[in-house]
Amino acid sequence: MLAAPGPLAPAGGSAAVDHADPVPGTPVVVTGLMGAGKTTVASALARRWRRVLRDSDADLLAATGRTASQLAAERGTDGLHDLEAQHVLDAVAALPAAVVAAAASVVEVPRCRTALADGAVVVWLDAAPAELVARQRVGGHRPQYGPDLLAMLDGMDARRRPFFEQLADVVVRLGPVDPASDVDTRAASIAALVDDVEERVVERLATGRGPAARRGRR
Repeated sequence: MLAAPGPLAPAGGSAAVDHADPVPGTPVVVTGLMGAGKTTVASALARRWRRVLRDSDADLLAATGRTASQLAAERGTDGLHDLEAQHVLDAVAALPAAVVAAAASVVEVPRCRTALADGAVVVWLDAAPAELVARQRVGGHRPQYGPDLLAMLDGMDARRRPFFEQLADVVVRLGPVDPASDVDTRAASIAALVDDVEERVVERLATGRGPAARRGRR
């Protein structure tokens, strides 16, 4: 299993104060293209709800000693995606229920889509590829499959958007980020984003939407 048992996300910080877990016992999976902020949001939710965090990049690094970029170079894109798929399957099945930052590739895998649809609350951080390029500087841990980052993200978005739309219980549209903003401004923006995600999860479940409802419609 690639999603090895991990610690509860540490308490502390403003995001950890008095937030009841809205879906105890159900995995919450944060999805989106790379650079959307999946790890940031999933980490904050796990702290708020005192849950285990499962992060694809971090767990694969712990299990293999390799970053995603290194795994792609050594095993090929398909080999990396196989590991990412197994990670999310293990993470969704694990107890206690975790908050999961899933690799974007998993939505292209039918068995992963089934696991997410049947057994998780799925949050999609949606941003246009051009906005993602503006948000990120690709680091050594992220694979880039060609010289043109925008073209790569455009292709990923075209393939994966229909699956994100199909699976998402909660959709959060990401707006522009000012690269010149200071640390405090960015921290406040992240806190507001996490507040928004949490509120949307609560509202969505209050309307009877989520994995149980999806199962009932089959």
